[in-house]
Amino acid sequence: MAEITEKADRLGLGAVTANHIHKVRTKLDRLKEQAMADFSHGMQGSERLKKDPVVSVINHQTNSPGAIQQVGIGDIFSQTAFTQNHNELAATIDRALVSQEFAQLSPEQKEAFSDTAAVVKEEAVKAEPDVGKLKRWGRRLVDLGKDLGMKVATAEIAHLLAKMFGA
Repeated sequence: MAEITEKADRLGLGAVTANHIHKVRTKLDRLKEQAMADFSHGMQGSERLKKDPVVSVINHQTNSPGAIQQVGIGDIFSQTAFTQNHNELAATIDRALVSQEFAQLSPEQKEAFSDTAAVVKEEAVKAEPDVGKLKRWGRRLVDLGKDLGMKVATAEIAHLLAKMFGA
């Protein structure tokens, strides 16, 4: 800015240039303040500098006294929602194993589905289930059921797993 002012004075444009320099300086100061404020609030332009934590709130209301309020951060889930649905999951797996869809499968397909279902059911009925194992094997069971064409049974199991884990 000083160099521009000096050259403008030598050419006799001092007053005009000084006015422009003042406008440019004011605008640059304003941009600097905005950039500093954005940065202090975790922004750079229109981009966030760090990711916001994921908070999920899933509200299930029924006419029963066991209504569920599920709040979690990321993959953390409410133990209350889990315990209210794990027995229902075991019952749904039992219904899937006697369903028409299951009866139409080949013996190899029945064995694959029932073996995976047994692992999920065994974990679901434990007093202290391994949540990670139940989630992994539950997904495997749903994927296998879809691959075998067991749409109705798989939809029920997937629905219960979603209620339990908020996924």
